[in-house]
Amino acid sequence: MALVHVVPFAILVGINRTAAAGALALIGGISIMGRIIMGSSAERLGFNLPLVISSGMCAAMFAWLPGVQSMRMLYLFAAVYGFFYGARVPQTSGLIGYFFPGKNLATIFSTITAISSAGGMLGPIIGGLVYDQTQSYQVALIIGASLWAISATLAYFLKAPQKIGANTDEIGTKQV
Repeated sequence: MALVHVVPFAILVGINRTAAAGALALIGGISIMGRIIMGSSAERLGFNLPLVISSGMCAAMFAWLPGVQSMRMLYLFAAVYGFFYGARVPQTSGLIGYFFPGKNLATIFSTITAISSAGGMLGPIIGGLVYDQTQSYQVALIIGASLWAISATLAYFLKAPQKIGANTDEIGTKQV
């Protein structure tokens, strides 16, 4: 939702079109740094904590966005959101490998990516419908913040795969 609606939102609050488009570019550029920095952090911290932090910060930035009134505030949003939006990418990949070692990782990853892409498709549509009905992004941003918060909560409660016994593989399923 943010990538589609941040420019129209910024224009509505009085930020010129060029600056608004620059914020979108900043989200994309800073997301690269988030992927690299948080990806390497996951090697030391595990994948859960960085995913919780990344999703939680995205929730916080979505909740903060309705208060944006200036170009400086918009660019702060874009930098922080962009960093943590990008940061969740290596966490997801790492968790897939960690939870499903030796399994069909390409199939699992592509399925998760397809589900995520469906959300990426529905988010802007829902944001647009909410805006069309209310003439405000307030409710759409609250929905977005809530979904990011749910993501952070679910990531927090992820449990590491456990070995159950000698006749089990790495994730605790019985070998035949």
